[in-house]
Amino acid sequence: MEKVLIVEDSKVFARILIRRIEDELFFDTCWASNFEEARYLLDENPDGNIYFVALLDLHLPDAADGRIVDYVISKGIPSIVFTGDVEDAVRDRVWAKKVVDYVSKESPDSLDYLCSLVRRISLNKFIHILVVDDSTTVRKHLVRLLSAHEFIVHEAGDGDTALNVLERHPETKAVITDYFMVVTSRARVFWASRRWGRSATATSRAAMSSLDST
Repeated sequence: MEKVLIVEDSKVFARILIRRIEDELFFDTCWASNFEEARYLLDENPDGNIYFVALLDLHLPDAADGRIVDYVISKGIPSIVFTGDVEDAVRDRVWAKKVVDYVSKESPDSLDYLCSLVRRISLNKFIHILVVDDSTTVRKHLVRLLSAHEFIVHEAGDGDTALNVLERHPETKAVITDYFMVVTSRARVFWASRRWGRSATATSRAAMSSLDST
């Protein structure tokens, strides 16, 4: 059974989080209180590949610089960072590591939000999404964001390719397409998506730029 990895030096916070995840979401958890314990679980435990998501404290006694985030991500595990440090510079540095999300411990709703993220990640890996954009840069950016959330992401640079992808992957649940793409291509993708019962959303380059800065 897949598990949730929790790396947190506060026993109180860790116990509350473990209880919420196990009692409400029914996932097993493994807890490490510092970097070395986490490294043991991932490197020396033969079942180290069973974690479908990790909840990581940014500042640990033996890795105060956030090294745990880089380490866990290098293992291919989607990572959610939670911390009491809400400075803009820290937030930007964490987002640059391509984490799933950055959650402040100071928020009264942080535990509810963490649990909702864990539930979402567990479901996302069964959902196919198609990204259609003629800009390689924008398309790759969207693919990266969605992949970080464990969606199964397909991509296409034009309408014809998008239609071929939809034919090959009828299980696709949503299509995200560029609002400013050639009108005929966009219309064909929208028409096909609606016809086959997919959700279709148009995005603009300006919206993607704004999203990247959050």
